[in-house]
Amino acid sequence: MAKRTAKELWDALDKATLDAELESELAMTPEERRQELVKEGYDVDELDAEADAFFASLPAKVAAAAATAASSTTGPEAPGAPPEPAPPAPKLAPVVPIRRPWRLVAFSVAACVALFLMVKAAQPPPPVGHPPAPTDRDLAEVGRDIAEARCTLKDWATCKANLDDAAKIDPDGESEPRVQKMRGEIAAAMAGHMVDAGP
Repeated sequence: MAKRTAKELWDALDKATLDAELESELAMTPEERRQELVKEGYDVDELDAEADAFFASLPAKVAAAAATAASSTTGPEAPGAPPEPAPPAPKLAPVVPIRRPWRLVAFSVAACVALFLMVKAAQPPPPVGHPPAPTDRDLAEVGRDIAEARCTLKDWATCKANLDDAAKIDPDGESEPRVQKMRGEIAAAMAGHMVDAGP
């Protein structure tokens, strides 16, 4: 069997879809068809009126066509006269293609996704920020916090060393009440330690 082209495959799928739609329509009762038309947005009474008007006009059209055919066959023709052209066929109602709303929905969804992706691609990446560098006062405050913890543990040498380091970075911080309190505790502890050691 020869391999089908893409167009042949598509036509076969389209025909199968159309056949399935026709089978489902033929399986419906007249009431179900009527409800389906109303659901699709058609005015069934208006459609019925148009159909009745069309069928009412058929006998007049058939009679006119028969009279024209009879007069052309029975009437004497003049020699050398061209034959009379046949009248145009009566126009029938226009054929309305079966609507396929799923195509419209699929194309709308695809367009929305494409639009979303284009907008996302056009946006610049979010800015990456760095925190500001710590100031001398911030560094000294960390040293003072560590010194305060060491003083609480009565590690007077480490407490004094941390306070001295903080004073080198931020001399203005020495006037804070907590620093002066720690300096006083260190001095008292060192003086008490000297007294305990004796001369």
